[in-house]
Amino acid sequence: MLPSTSTKDHQRSMMPLVTVALPAYRHEAFIEETMLSVYHQTYDRIELVIVDDRSPDETLGVVQWLASRPWFRARFERVHVVQNEANVGAHASLNRAMALAEGEYISLLNSDDLYAPSRISRLVEVCRSSNVECAFTNVEPVNDAGHSIFSDSLAQSIALNPRRVIENLPSLSFGFLRYQLSSSTGNIFLSRELQQKIGGFINLRYCHDWDYMLRLISKVEPVYIDEPLYRYRFHDGNSFRSLSDVAEAESEVVLSRYYLQVLLGEVKNRKAPSPYNWPGAFEAIAGHFEVFDLWRQISGDYKAHFRTVDLRHKRNSSVGLYRSRFAALEFSAGTDGRSG
Repeated sequence: MLPSTSTKDHQRSMMPLVTVALPAYRHEAFIEETMLSVYHQTYDRIELVIVDDRSPDETLGVVQWLASRPWFRARFERVHVVQNEANVGAHASLNRAMALAEGEYISLLNSDDLYAPSRISRLVEVCRSSNVECAFTNVEPVNDAGHSIFSDSLAQSIALNPRRVIENLPSLSFGFLRYQLSSSTGNIFLSRELQQKIGGFINLRYCHDWDYMLRLISKVEPVYIDEPLYRYRFHDGNSFRSLSDVAEAESEVVLSRYYLQVLLGEVKNRKAPSPYNWPGAFEAIAGHFEVFDLWRQISGDYKAHFRTVDLRHKRNSSVGLYRSRFAALEFSAGTDGRSG
């Protein structure tokens, strides 16, 4: 016997509402396909919030046309489209979209990228079954036409780096010392409760998503789903192509902010990279990733702050273990999976 309509309605009402927060800017060629990838999700309860950042092209026009179609609106619990009064940048558009969210979970999406149909269903399933508040998935790099590409070295790095971290490092969050493992702002999925604790994105042009993930891992250990459920589009307009000149300076800002959290005791996630959570291993891994000198500059004589227990045995054994694993690592120098 098929379930009754009332049973289906009850089952649906028990599902958490997910807000897809979509900041849009100058992507008239891609935004319709992006919105349709949300429309075709297998998950039922979705609201769609789109914030256009005063796009100089027809991005807003395409958004408004599709969002006004009755068949499109009927699929969602709410479709909300707004435009900023002035161009304020990606970080501010993301913050506005998240502030408008009413869902229990917030799923970010870039206006040139795509969701695989089962993405939200899998993220909700994993977060609820594992009782976690933040997750991201493997990424499928695609070209302008939406076809998979793996010939590009950066595309390969994006797809493989999370797996390498899981195989070689003591925790998933350790990888964020070197990489923005989720690869893109749009690959971030988190509970609204956690988002309210973390706050918004800061005003960085290139590394705002990396900074956000480091702030997330300071509170919780994320979950990685090794399925290519986020389709990251490589094209000539990707921001990483035009903003690489600010990468080094912003990277130092981001890591300095995280290290300051460590020193202030604000890193509550016991799996997060810090010398207090992973004595010995932290020093070795940070050295391998070439970010230990910055830690020393910021922390000074941090050893004085270690917990008052004998950590020497754990430190010595950890260093030996992880140094042997480093020999097998093949992270590509200079490729950090930056988003566009």
